[in-house]
Order: sequence, then C-alpha cells, then structure tokens
Amino acid sequence: MSQISTNLTAALKSLNASSAEKVTTPEEALRRLDLRGPAADVTWDDVVRLDATGVERIARAVDDERIALQDAYDGGGQAVTALARIEELLTEAQTLAAANGKSGAGVRTQRENQSKIDAILKEIQTAAGDVKSPDGKHLLDGTGVLVAGRGSRKTESLKLDPVTLESLGRIVVDGRTVSLADVARRKPLDTSSGQRSDVADARRALASAKESVGALKEQIQTFQSEELRPRLGDVATAMEGIYTSTSLDSTEEAMATARELRTMMLQSATLATAIAADGWDRERTLSLLT
Repeated sequence: MSQISTNLTAALKSLNASSAEKVTTPEEALRRLDLRGPAADVTWDDVVRLDATGVERIARAVDDERIALQDAYDGGGQAVTALARIEELLTEAQTLAAANGKSGAGVRTQRENQSKIDAILKEIQTAAGDVKSPDGKHLLDGTGVLVAGRGSRKTESLKLDPVTLESLGRIVVDGRTVSLADVARRKPLDTSSGQRSDVADARRALASAKESVGALKEQIQTFQSEELRPRLGDVATAMEGIYTSTSLDSTEEAMATARELRTMMLQSATLATAIAADGWDRERTLSLLT
C-alpha cells in the first residue's frame, strides 16, 4: 500500500469535503485512458456485456494502471518533499555565507559558519539520495523518470534532473566551472578562506542551486497536476463504472470477482479523492461505501 492510501478509513477521515466538478462518465474515462492489452479498443458497451472473466480482465488492466500511476505520484511526492527541504537548507547556507562575507566577521566565526555549511551540504546529499521510487530506484541521481502510467498507448513522462552537489550551483569562476560541491571547506568556494570573492562566488553558487531545485520541484508538481491527477481520476471513474454497471451472475466465481472489483474500486476512489482529482470528493467516495 502507498503513503496515499495505506488505511482507507484514516484517509477518508482526513479528507475535506469540496464541491465536485463535472463528473466524467466511465465511457469517457476508459476512452481517455487508452489502455493496451485486454482493455485495448474495448468500448464501454463491450464492457457492460462481458461475463465475470471478461470483466475481471478489464478491471485488472485498469487497476494495474492505477498502481503504476500511484507509484509515480508517490515518487513525485517524495521528491517534492525532499526538494522543499533542500530549498530550506540552501537558504540556511545562504545566510551563513552572507554572514561570512560581512566585514568584521572573525576567523573563528567564519570557520564555525563554514562547518555548518559543510554539514548542510552533507544533509542535502543525503536528502536527495534517499528519494527512491517504490521499486527502489533512485529518482534524483540523474536517472529518475516519472511515468504517467505504464499501460496506456499515450504515456507521458518527466525526466528528472540530477540533484547532486556536483550538478547543482554550477557557475563559472575565472574560466573554471565550479559547483555546490566547491562550497565546502578547503574547496575553491570555501567561505572561511578570508577572501571576499570566494564568499561572493559561494553565494552565487548557492543561489543558482536553489533556483534549480525550485524549478525541478515546480516541474514535478505540474506533472502531478496535469498528467497524473487527471489519469488517476479517470481510473477511479472507470472502476466505479465497472463495479456499478456490470452485471455478474450468482456463481461463486462471479461473487469472488465482485468482491475484488469492490476492493479495486474503493482503492482508486480513495486515491482520487485524496489527490483532489476532478469530480471526486469525500461525499462521492463515502457514497460508494454504503
């Protein structure tokens, strides 16, 4: 289970009611998902006429898409949280660097401030390195990609820029490219070196790093909002329609399918409500529980 829907009851209690926007029909939702595999080229009229086995195949294809989308959304959320923390750390480092650039700053104070900057750099490295996708792959090392589902024929993706001390804060000083890694003690931009030019360049590197981190955070949030959230809303709407509109017989197999459908439907509905997908609010999800 993900961080979004680990506990259904807790998730529902934490949601605030809001006015639902225009509700997409299951037919529209399934068409927009444009899934491959068992759900490829299947119209809504086809779905409602399927037997229990056919309904289960379609439902599982939709739920597999929900899992992939949810993994991407969760990974993006972890990255955004880490990037926000890194922004805070860079702000702290900027304050310390500025203090070391003031006239009258003593050698001892400068060294203490630089030690704090060194600790901040290590924390930034750790915060970025700890961000991983649900399958354990690093997201901020330059290889990370967020994908808007895996089962769609129209999949969108976002390649994540690296967030490392070597890739952030890259500026040119005297014809040489330096980075955030060079703001550390005994490196070219050591703010306790006694050289005001080093402090000025360190501040430029820190400002550049903060700008890059903020831009990446915004890119991820935009991808979540414009790509992941609408598709998760369509998944929930399609699953709701499959659960409420298909007719299953009373055989043991059909009853087992119905139970699985309910579980999948509630998972997708809770998730859609938690991320405020269009047309989904607390009341709509609660109505599915009764």
